[in-house]
Amino acid sequence: MKNNPEPADRYATINVEKIRAPIIYILGGASTIVPAETQTRLKQVLPQVEIVTMPGLGHYPVDEDPGGFLAIVDRFLQGNLS
Repeated sequence: MKNNPEPADRYATINVEKIRAPIIYILGGASTIVPAETQTRLKQVLPQVEIVTMPGLGHYPVDEDPGGFLAIVDRFLQGNLS
């Protein structure tokens, strides 16, 4: 598992609530970067977001399990994620 990056001091702010397109958010279950409350808030602001957790992976699931990551993206793009 890759090391988690240090959280940044500043984050870009945008009006994400204006986004209407389908969204997938894939994270590693062992990542310490994105706390559960962030995921809850994301779901409140963007109710269409599909949050998928890849158990046992860190902050870089695409690097740690490329095949699994791409399978999730493929299912999302085909509309079969839920």
